[in-house]
Amino acid sequence: MRKLLAVGVVSLLASVMSPYSFAVDTKSDATIKSDMTVASVEQQVKTLLKKFQPQEAMSKFASDFPANASEGLRAIYKESSGSDLAALVVAAFQSAPENALSIANVALELGLDPTLLPELALAANIDPTIIAQATAAGGPLGQQPIINRRVRGSGISQS
Repeated sequence: MRKLLAVGVVSLLASVMSPYSFAVDTKSDATIKSDMTVASVEQQVKTLLKKFQPQEAMSKFASDFPANASEGLRAIYKESSGSDLAALVVAAFQSAPENALSIANVALELGLDPTLLPELALAANIDPTIIAQATAAGGPLGQQPIINRRVRGSGISQS
């Protein structure tokens, strides 16, 4: 009976304490890197631009923070006036190919000619059909014109 009671108490304590014993921060490095704010992106970019040329800074930023590569592109282009946007896009594509579509969208917002995107994607060994999603509407995704349609009924006339 005492063994049964002891096992019951131990299992009860284990079940009560288990949520607390594993209460540690389980964020991975990738999650932490993707939680960057715009201010921290800009600060990181300023630090990189002190050490590297814009294209090298873009490569470094995109490899260190791939989830924020598009915001890094925006910040580097803003901070380094006169830099070649196409070269920055290729550097971002090469360092963060998994985020090519968001990089392409920001590049279009910054004024890159949409006809250059497939060529830049090929230069970075990225399938240009991925980038075609950004250029199909002639501009960045999310800024497509909204089509207002009037619903006129089911289209089936009653006889």
